[in-house]
Amino acid sequence: MATEYTDAELALRATPGEQELLPYDPSPLEKQKEGIATLLRNMGIDNYRAQQLAGSTTFLSEFLPGFGDVQGAREGKYIFDEGNRVMGAGIMGLSALPFLPIGRMVKNLRNKGELNVTPTQAFRTRSDATALDQASDFREDVRDIGLQDAATVGRPNVETLLEREVVKFASEASDLNKAYPVENILKQIESKVAPSAVGGFQRQVKDFVPPELMKTKATLQEVLDNIGKNKPKIKEMESQYDLEDVGTSIGSQYSMYLPNIPKSDAPARTLPEAMDSAPLLNYTERSFALDSPRYGRLFDDPGHREVGTGELPEFTRDSFDPNTTNRIFTTRSALYRQDGQTVLIPAEGQSGMYRMDTSMKILPRDKLPLAIKGEEKSIANKIKRGESLEKLADSPGIQQAVKDSGNSLDDLRELIDEQVTELDMVGNEIMEEFRLPKDYPMFGNEMALIDRNGKRYDDLDLERIDESQTLSLEDNASKFAAKIENLIVGGRGVEAPMIKDWFPMHMKTALNEAVEKGADVVRFPINDYALARQTGQELMPPRARDIEMETTMDGLEPVVADTLSGYKYFPDDTAKALAKDYKKLTEKGIKRIEGEYGVKLNPKVVDDENLNEFLEIEMTPELKEIFKTLVFNRGGAVRKPLMTLKY
Repeated sequence: MATEYTDAELALRATPGEQELLPYDPSPLEKQKEGIATLLRNMGIDNYRAQQLAGSTTFLSEFLPGFGDVQGAREGKYIFDEGNRVMGAGIMGLSALPFLPIGRMVKNLRNKGELNVTPTQAFRTRSDATALDQASDFREDVRDIGLQDAATVGRPNVETLLEREVVKFASEASDLNKAYPVENILKQIESKVAPSAVGGFQRQVKDFVPPELMKTKATLQEVLDNIGKNKPKIKEMESQYDLEDVGTSIGSQYSMYLPNIPKSDAPARTLPEAMDSAPLLNYTERSFALDSPRYGRLFDDPGHREVGTGELPEFTRDSFDPNTTNRIFTTRSALYRQDGQTVLIPAEGQSGMYRMDTSMKILPRDKLPLAIKGEEKSIANKIKRGESLEKLADSPGIQQAVKDSGNSLDDLRELIDEQVTELDMVGNEIMEEFRLPKDYPMFGNEMALIDRNGKRYDDLDLERIDESQTLSLEDNASKFAAKIENLIVGGRGVEAPMIKDWFPMHMKTALNEAVEKGADVVRFPINDYALARQTGQELMPPRARDIEMETTMDGLEPVVADTLSGYKYFPDDTAKALAKDYKKLTEKGIKRIEGEYGVKLNPKVVDDENLNEFLEIEMTPELKEIFKTLVFNRGGAVRKPLMTLKY
């Protein structure tokens, strides 16, 4: 029965020729959504997130067997009663299909559903102050388990790329109980994977399917069971800061290293206007690590351990885990409001371990020679302690290891020289930045010297200097340690996990984040101007540079005035080199994502008044729906909100 209205309500009807204005009558699903939202608000969750979670949970409830059918029938009847009889009847009919005795076809379809896919374990730790406050308020066992554990929630997983393709193949198989030659059947499945996603599929087969299984026959369920045993756990740490117009926030680590985004595309008239940036709505840092049955513990502390940790160090002192063991990469992103659009810019995808390498091996600790075995003696820790590696090649144990590996001591010395030279260059940059005296003990045991000669350094910002040295040593260690160890030992290592997959994963994370935050477009940086500040360069916004140069002209030659101390006018060589990598990897990542998701992203190059260039992807309704699912090419897929779907 259609909704009945009172006389007072009917008085709101429009005059002839005008549209009627009737009281809003929510549908059954809308009523369900509001009930869930009310419950979540009563639990202390803010209204925005409560509405998001409630809406998505209601949407996913439609997929639950039985309950979803009833919901569909109710919604169809509502639409029917509201006047759209064709659509309403169609929805009711589709919802009733599971109850129809269609016989063999339905039986076969149900047989496909007997396949069980082991959920990929993925966990997210929210480390910003708001999330930690909520965790401490709503968990009574915080003192027993720790605040970090209380702020960690499971992200329910749907599928890996490999599992998805196996299940897709199962829909074509005539007998799920039949044992197939595993290698042949996986080759057959691979032939149907999009070309741009084949590489990822092959790497998953190598990682998740044991060699002994490849040589035998097995059912598709047995293949899925083995994949479930061998796929890794995903550990994510996230800190978010809602900044609005403020521009910075206490606790945000690197929000100052974002691109120079102009407030609008309108030309700036004054220098302060040109220096102004677009309003920053949100700043987010994330780190991703793997806990893998195959790889175990490969490496620790690959640099920038503070990214994504938010307020945890402050809350938990020394007891928190910074998610650095087997940490593959970190991301930094910002949300802007610019010219009427909400814009998400994934400013940085960085791998402290791999940098932008695409081929590399990691050495298990037990393969190292005694001279560098153990955490204290490891190359990485030697570098981070400021120890010189120049005498390393003189060690008899190292010399024997290099000889056994078939490599050359000259190659080892050359690589160590490269490490020392690069560290010296960074040290000189720090000396110049902080105007340090020539005898300042760079990368040494400086604190002891400073204590002894404190008066000499009273006017220096010792905390910032120390932080710069620490970060530089960590960066140098992450770049050279694995390379040096590999050269010493030779080809005894294992292929680095996700080395070819982490950058596409960074991009998929950004698209997923865009859905979460309601962004209209996502802009991936691809040129030196858009990436200069991410390298630490204090780059003056080009439109401010142009105004300053115009006002300081001396004849026909521009005078580069130093009115803004420390700012550079043009991107340096580091930014230019990074831009080439970002452009290449972003273009490859787009093709990869299109193949994995079966969708076209239709990227286009856009620029702005500060000469930043981006590959822009418009978040159409189709893409917003698709990227509710984050496909972990090496781990699993996460569907938001937090509800597991069934096959």
